[in-house]
Amino acid sequence: MLSDVGTYGKQIGQIGDALLVLIERMPKGYGLDDEPAIIALKQMLDEVTKIKTRHKRPKLQRAHTHETTA
Repeated sequence: MLSDVGTYGKQIGQIGDALLVLIERMPKGYGLDDEPAIIALKQMLDEVTKIKTRHKRPKLQRAHTHETTA
């Protein structure tokens, strides 16, 4: 059942986070930073992060910024 895996918003957020990880790991020579769809995706996800922050909701850490404590 769909309700077993979370809300649409949560699912879309997780997909967006996964896409950002892939985008950020692509070689810079691919020119993805100039792609309108990539720019729009990053802007949308940044806005979602701002809204979550205002409402004190936790956000997923991106793989490249996650620090492990020893």
